[in-house]
This record gives sequence, structure tokens and C-alpha cells, in this order.
Amino acid sequence: MTIEGLLFILICICIYFLPLIIAACRNIAGGPGFGVFMVNLFLGWTVIGWFTALIMACTAKSGREISREEELAEALIELSKSNRRIE
Repeated sequence: MTIEGLLFILICICIYFLPLIIAACRNIAGGPGFGVFMVNLFLGWTVIGWFTALIMACTAKSGREISREEELAEALIELSKSNRRIE
């Protein structure tokens, strides 16, 4: 096999797993990240499955967004416990 053939196969594999790469770069962990992996692995060969995995990877909340929401929720709980009013 030539270098061009190997390069073509490598590019095809990268395109196939593009939704998974996007999910990893966005730091999507847990359920959504695993879901992207499973849909991409088993249904990515269909056009609909690949686009589904891509949409899941692009729209799922990242780890940073989830931790920020948890911080805000904890702050609101502490605020309500101290009986302060938000004005």
C-alpha cells in the first residue's frame, strides 16, 4: 500500500470519528460523551447516525458549563438558607 493510500485511510477514519473528536475537545464527559461514542461507533456508517452523533457532540453541555451551573445552584441554596433576598 502506498503512502497516499494510508493517508487517505487515516483521513477517512478522522472524518468518521469527527463527532467523537468534537465531544472530546468540548470536554463532554459521562452520559452525553458516551452516547456520542456509541452512536458514532455503531451508527456512524449511516449518514443519519453520523449527523446524529455530530449534533449530539455540538449541543451537549460541556463539563465547564455543568460545573458552572452547579456553582450557581450551590450559591442560590446558600443564599436561600441565609434568608437573604435578591433585589
